Amino acid sequence: MTGIRTAVGALRSETLELTEQDRRELLETIDLDSERLSRLVADLLDLSRLEAGAAAPDPEIWSLDDLVRASVDASGAKARVSVAGESALVRVDAGQFQRVLANLIENAVKFSPQTGVVHVRTTATRKEAIVRVVDQGPGIAEADLERVFEPFYRGAGDDRAGAGLGLAIARGFVEANGGRVWAESRPGQGTTLAVALPVVEVPAQLPA
Repeated sequence: MTGIRTAVGALRSETLELTEQDRRELLETIDLDSERLSRLVADLLDLSRLEAGAAAPDPEIWSLDDLVRASVDASGAKARVSVAGESALVRVDAGQFQRVLANLIENAVKFSPQTGVVHVRTTATRKEAIVRVVDQGPGIAEADLERVFEPFYRGAGDDRAGAGLGLAIARGFVEANGGRVWAESRPGQGTTLAVALPVVEVPAQLPA
């Protein structure tokens, strides 16, 4: 909000002599900060709904592979994201799952080098389909592996942008869909954020 007000004040000023380049930069500041503010409001609303139990999912059966690829494409991640692994059928609210994966990818991009690649890997057991988002960042201390999912939590010395809501919202939506989410990491070796969802068993078709 401070950035928006400052930029608007500069554009309205009758004493400042602004070049066309200055005006473009101020308008870009307003645009970027407005987008961040809108995202923060949306996150706060989602968190409030989750805490109030008012975020009931509307689940459908999806192929995990198709759902992950569609979610990655829709996330608008400004980084290289590779997708690989096996598929399974899951019952999930596609919109909520897309929000979960977008938050996990955004978090991975934030903590990865600019030239790094975020990997999204899928595996399946008899009971669960698992999606892992792997970054190339500095890793997380063992004591913080659970705390990163707390609302507003920020690691010591973390000055990156964000309110610390993304992972809390991701956990809320995953649990609302009957799944679980956790972090795996060793300092200096990157972090893996994993989501597990129950596998849908489809009865085999018997020959007529």
